[in-house]
Amino acid sequence: MYSYILMKLFGKSYLKYDGVCLICLIVMAVLCVFPVKDIEAQSFKNESVLNRGSWYKLGVTKDGIYRITYEDLLDMGIQPNTLNPKKISIYGNYPGMLPENNSEGCYDDLSEISIIVNGEDDGSFDENDCILFYGQNQVEWKFDYSRGGYCHQINFYSDTTYYFLNVESLEDGKRMPVISQEQIPAGNVVNEFLDLRYHENELDNYYKQGRRWFGESVSGVDGKTKTFDFVFRDVIADSTNFARFNLVGSSLNERFYARIKINDKVVFDSLRINQRVDHVFGYEVDVFGDFTLDSDTLSVTLDVLSQSDASTVYVDFFTFNVWRSLRYHGEPVLFPVYAGQFADAVTSVFVDDAYGDLTLFDVSNSMNPNVMEFSMFPGGLELRMSSVIDRRFLLVDSKDYLNVESVMKIDNQNLHSIDYAEMVIVAPTVFMSQAREIAAIHEQYDGLNSVVVDIEKVYNEFSTGTPDVSGLRNFLKMIYKRTDAFKYLLLFGRGNSDYKNILGYGVNFIPPYEAWDTYNEVISYVTDDYFGMFGENEGLDCDGDVEIGIGRIPAVDVEDADAAVRKIKRYIETSGYGNEMWRTSMMFVADDGARDYARTCDYMERNIDTLCPAMNIDKLYEDSYVRQKTSSGYIYPEATADLLESIENGKLIISYVGHGGVKGLTAEQLLLDSDIVKLSNFDKLTFMHTGTCEFSKFDDPTFISAGEKMFSNPNGGAIAMLTTTRPTQSSDNSILSRNFFTVLFKQNAIRDKCFGDFVRETKKICNSRPGYLCYVLLGDPALKFAYPSHDIEITSFNDAPVNELNVVKAMENVNIKGVVNDYDIHDVSFNGYVYVKMFDNKSNYSTLNNEGSGSHDYSCYKDVLFEGKATIIDGSFDISFNIPRSVNFQGNNARISFYAVDTVRDVMANGCFADLFVDGVADVNIDDSGPEIECEWTDMPDSGGTLSVAFYDPQGVMHYDSSIGRDVILIHESPSEVVYENLNSNFEPAADDFTRGSVNKTFTCLENGLHRFTVKAWDTHDNVSEKTIEVVVDAAVIKPRLARVINTPNPFNGDTYFEFDYNKTDVSFDVTIEIFDVIGRKVAKLEYPNLPSGTNSLYWDGNVEGGAQLNTGVYVYRFILKDVENNVWITNQRMMVVK
Repeated sequence: MYSYILMKLFGKSYLKYDGVCLICLIVMAVLCVFPVKDIEAQSFKNESVLNRGSWYKLGVTKDGIYRITYEDLLDMGIQPNTLNPKKISIYGNYPGMLPENNSEGCYDDLSEISIIVNGEDDGSFDENDCILFYGQNQVEWKFDYSRGGYCHQINFYSDTTYYFLNVESLEDGKRMPVISQEQIPAGNVVNEFLDLRYHENELDNYYKQGRRWFGESVSGVDGKTKTFDFVFRDVIADSTNFARFNLVGSSLNERFYARIKINDKVVFDSLRINQRVDHVFGYEVDVFGDFTLDSDTLSVTLDVLSQSDASTVYVDFFTFNVWRSLRYHGEPVLFPVYAGQFADAVTSVFVDDAYGDLTLFDVSNSMNPNVMEFSMFPGGLELRMSSVIDRRFLLVDSKDYLNVESVMKIDNQNLHSIDYAEMVIVAPTVFMSQAREIAAIHEQYDGLNSVVVDIEKVYNEFSTGTPDVSGLRNFLKMIYKRTDAFKYLLLFGRGNSDYKNILGYGVNFIPPYEAWDTYNEVISYVTDDYFGMFGENEGLDCDGDVEIGIGRIPAVDVEDADAAVRKIKRYIETSGYGNEMWRTSMMFVADDGARDYARTCDYMERNIDTLCPAMNIDKLYEDSYVRQKTSSGYIYPEATADLLESIENGKLIISYVGHGGVKGLTAEQLLLDSDIVKLSNFDKLTFMHTGTCEFSKFDDPTFISAGEKMFSNPNGGAIAMLTTTRPTQSSDNSILSRNFFTVLFKQNAIRDKCFGDFVRETKKICNSRPGYLCYVLLGDPALKFAYPSHDIEITSFNDAPVNELNVVKAMENVNIKGVVNDYDIHDVSFNGYVYVKMFDNKSNYSTLNNEGSGSHDYSCYKDVLFEGKATIIDGSFDISFNIPRSVNFQGNNARISFYAVDTVRDVMANGCFADLFVDGVADVNIDDSGPEIECEWTDMPDSGGTLSVAFYDPQGVMHYDSSIGRDVILIHESPSEVVYENLNSNFEPAADDFTRGSVNKTFTCLENGLHRFTVKAWDTHDNVSEKTIEVVVDAAVIKPRLARVINTPNPFNGDTYFEFDYNKTDVSFDVTIEIFDVIGRKVAKLEYPNLPSGTNSLYWDGNVEGGAQLNTGVYVYRFILKDVENNVWITNQRMMVVK
């Protein structure tokens, strides 16, 4: 076949060439491409042609001459009689996909093409005038030396080719020249051409992944055979033609075979297709070879040779190269004439039976076609010319001119002018307002310079309007080459594998890069890494290093987009002045079964403990729980409950390793999408890492994955996720997970870098192997972890310098002094509170071997011995407390964690003290009395009220999560039921006084009748006491009550708000606030007269009489409320002023 094709292409002199010339001819054959592309190495302009003029985007899907009439222009909203026709121009580029490899030449911006404007010579565009241009489909043809024929390549991203009409060009438009034919007699005649055809229908992508889509299927349902008929007019009998067939077969239960026949003659027999295995859904068959035709009909029969009716063969494509006589049949004919056919002489290209209003176009260079002169004879048409290159001609009658299929007016744009950006946010038009809001948030809080661009504008300038992923990559490469500041890319919108919306689901806002393979999950991937590969030899098959941090918000609608913005804004803001120790806590979650999951988690824990000792690490190993059997399989309900509770209570990071899928985690349904959508941790959003299979397969156009739901939950879930989109190898999960957490915590990087930095650096360490391409960042890459920026250093323990190991005893009083540091420098401007949490000695555990793969021993901190808070003044604090009587003596270290917040500057700090060991019991007097408990009830509207409880015990009150069974319990006996509730999370310890604390709990819509509330609490010497209060609820009677008087922020610098709850909603009232210094002098009096009902917050600018402000110090204020019914309440509170 090779010698036959080459002889036909290059002439009989091919047979005389020596070996060197043969190689040259082969190279020439390999480079034969239709249409001819003349593209230089990529460089970037500073201005797009779209920046000036009046532009219209035209879509076409066929090869041919397109006509735009006077009426067409009117339909576009243009007044043709106002146009200067010489200023009309059309721009476009060569069709087909852009090269992935950065080293290959690629056009930049739009290029002008040659057109015809009939009637332009009179200077006006009249009713009979029209515009003609040559438009193409998106199919490319290349000579494939390895197969010996021309092979086609469809465009994965679009079937539509776009051209851009400018009706207000500054310069005269480019026009098609008319080329005269040779006048000397021809010494050679060409009357045949190689017709290139393909059959490829993209009907479905059966696994909803990858770039390949398949057409017709053949199975037992079709009688195991199917015939495809094609017509090639005027075939040259006995010429050697070329065919290629690409199929994919799939069978669950057998190896089977396929057979291909052309016109009932077997051309390929016994094509073996193996039985499916895990994650490999099918096997490819790609065959090619010669065939001859003796008629104009070409029938391809595809037979399936199988035992099972379910065994199926899918057609990817057929390709044909067929030699035909050059004859006109009353319809356009597009034909090549190869260099070899010209035979180094003036050649007569003769088209038989030509007639009508014909024009012959030379479209060899599709950007610059020519009109060719020719001669008409009774028998046909003759063109005399010579050429040393391949030519391509289109013969067409004016009646066969085509109409443009789509038109869109576009505004002027100039993305080429961008020369600086720290972050680029790419969004569809529908999400532009949300994208700009995120840019504004980063500008406000981080000083980050962001550029927000519409994805359609990117395509217009960098991929001629088609949604080619390389167009977006090239745009970003332009910015990267212009400025070193470019670090982050946010893709705002979901993307999927259905580039052309074949299935009709839409929602492909920012298409991702899909692997070529569709049916083999082991090597399949979807990734956004491609958009950050800028090296000169990078990009092909997504091979290269990622140079920027990339994240995606997989929003499917405006509600999703709004929710993402709200969550980002909430996360980036400091969240008040309470105990938010969740910001210093993370959890490792491991599947049951293979012990390697738990071992991987243990390894990462040890590594983090070395790199970042202040991080509190919890563990949830599924195999540590009792497994229950149900009709649908095994489950771990207690493990699920604990995981959901941990998410709700807050974890900075949750890392999962094990089995998973698009609907949830673990085969035992540890976390399902139905659980995820109910999460409400909006104020404590977690960063989730999943070392599992396809938990976040965001590119399935028919299904929203559990991972996407975790991110998109408007009321909670995750702020961002390093997650997986395909089945993964456990070894890849382990390697990437270990590297990620090393990068995250090494040298306190978690405090300074952003999500995108950590993912980029992790992948670089992993050398961007294909196995890691399926890990993606869902979320904003420019967000930083909500982790404290300052350190807490312990300066003394029990009034002595800190030792390498400090030993304390149960029931012993402990005193700790410390300071807040900003990079090892004492921050004397830090004023606020420190929250202290002491863990009992580390406990040892063993998993239960539920799967029979062996148990695993591990340890972690569980039981809590103390939680309290102390005031920080000028960056220093002092706190004392008692160690409880019940202690776990397992021989491991205890741990004290610290979290602090500067209530004036919104700065956070954290630290830990782990050189601590609890051993023995202190020799103290045993207290045998439980805590003192005082309860009060305040009626509220709507049959509700607030239960206020005050606690006191000289040994301290147990209120700690996991506090060895000593919890603050509320028993609520209503007329219809009895409810038990743990109040540990409601307990507010008093500042600087571990002996006191309080609980305020609000109830709404209580049923009428008697309600009995019993509060039970323990002290640290294991004494218990309880207190009961009875309340009669009557919806018609509300007793007035003032509650919860505070000022916030406190401490404060400048202004503050006084907040309070007054339950009478139908009366106005006056508030007076008197402020006293520490020696009792009244320094200020604030009056707020005639306040309307419902007021619960009063602003104070901090000024006293004369406009002066209070000096730094502690003050007491008396809050007095008097309503119009002469009810009066007075309460005293403390506040702190810092300068």
